[in-house]
Amino acid sequence: MIVSLGKWRRLQQATSARGTFTVLAIDHRGPLRRKLAAALPAEALDDALAGLKEDIVRELGPGASAVLLDPEIGVPRCLARSALPPHVGLLVALDTGSTGDPRELKTGLVPDWGVEPSLRIGAVGAKLLVYYHPEAEDAGQVEALVLSIGQACVSAELPFYLEPLAYDPVNRVPVSPRASGGGW
Repeated sequence: MIVSLGKWRRLQQATSARGTFTVLAIDHRGPLRRKLAAALPAEALDDALAGLKEDIVRELGPGASAVLLDPEIGVPRCLARSALPPHVGLLVALDTGSTGDPRELKTGLVPDWGVEPSLRIGAVGAKLLVYYHPEAEDAGQVEALVLSIGQACVSAELPFYLEPLAYDPVNRVPVSPRASGGGW
């Protein structure tokens, strides 16, 4: 496989000096928002979530090779306040995140966001979370989405990080290698 110079450079910017990935993933939204909602009024949630992400990135980011943030809350706050160290790569989520609800195993895309906006803010990679099972009714749609995002990333020379979450299509429950004894 031939890797373009642009993609190679961006991969280097997301790795340590030893060439390993040490990514701090803090693109979570829904689950963190629900936890904060138990202690805060609704109008304070966005600011509290942004502040939490900023604190995490400021404290743990220097030890990472890259930080994965969401474009709605994490990216604006962390970039505007220089929480992300300049030597740490920025990976941006294109998806709306895990719902945490087994009845809602659908991948949503962040509105008005994608590969090009990610490049404009200096991202060195794009991440897409998908719920997937090859026998599910929507398997073809998920595969088409992954292919589309993958092709956009290839065209932009932006590394593409895919986060597939497997699930049982009959019972609509996530499948974990640990829970099932190690196999899928």
